[in-house]
Amino acid sequence: MKSLTILLLILTFCLQCSSNTYLPDIPDKKTSIKEMLINGPWPIKLHSLAMITQGKINDDLDNSYLPAFEICTQESSIPIRLTTAKILGKYYIEDKIIIHPKVIELLITLAKDENIHVRKASIFEGLKKIKNNSNQEIINIISEADKNIAYD
Repeated sequence: MKSLTILLLILTFCLQCSSNTYLPDIPDKKTSIKEMLINGPWPIKLHSLAMITQGKINDDLDNSYLPAFEICTQESSIPIRLTTAKILGKYYIEDKIIIHPKVIELLITLAKDENIHVRKASIFEGLKKIKNNSNQEIINIISEADKNIAYD
C-alpha cells in the first residue's frame, strides 16, 4: 500500500509538471519598450531604459514616450529615475529649440528628487541645457544648484 501511494504521488507530480499550468503565458505579439516602461517590473524598466540609451529601440523616441517616462520618474529605483533624467536631457533637451512642456515638468520633478545623483543629472544634463530659458522656477533651481552642488 505504501509503494502504491508513492507511485501515485510520483505519477501526479509528473502529470502536473507536464501540463501547461506551470508554463507562463506567451503573448502573441511583441511588447513595446513603451509598454515595458509603463507596466513592467523595475528590472524590465531599467533594461528598457538601457536599450534606449544604447540606441537599440526600433521606433522613434518621440513625445509618445513621455507618459512612460513620467511613470519612471515615480519609481522607487534610483537607477531608473537617474537614467530617465539622462534620457530626457539627451533626447528631449539637448540641441532642441522647442521643448515639450511635459519634459520640463518631469525634469523639474527630478531636480527635486531625494537622491543627489538624480537631481544633478536632471539639472546639469537637462535643465541647464535649455536654450533661451525664461522659466523662473528653472532659473532658481539652476542658480541654487550652481551654489550648492558640484557637478563632476
